[in-house]
Amino acid sequence: MPSDRQLAATFTEAMAQWDRQKAEGVPLEQRVGFMEKILRVAWPFTREWKYLCVDCHDTGLVLHECPGDARCDSRWRERAHPSHSYGKPCWCSLGNRFREKSRQDMDPIEQAAKVRKPTRLGR
Repeated sequence: MPSDRQLAATFTEAMAQWDRQKAEGVPLEQRVGFMEKILRVAWPFTREWKYLCVDCHDTGLVLHECPGDARCDSRWRERAHPSHSYGKPCWCSLGNRFREKSRQDMDPIEQAAKVRKPTRLGR
């Protein structure tokens, strides 16, 4: 397994090669490919990466694609709309940050500070 110094030296040399290739006019895609190959060879592989939650890939948000029909459960449910991507909170604990807190979960100060949408006067 390479040491930290060896990894740093490899990275420094790869960046120098990057600069030389850029000066020679090598396209970005080829430079990125070269950098990836160098770092994959030099970087230690200790184990395969595994997500804790395979549904959201540890982001807390499950991404979906809507082709423009009623699958997205959006406000345009009854009308045709363009295709788009959207996300829903995941069932895992990471999805909690995308869920709205209920009023019971908030402390009294947080409830008092929450601004409500103003209503029309006279109604």
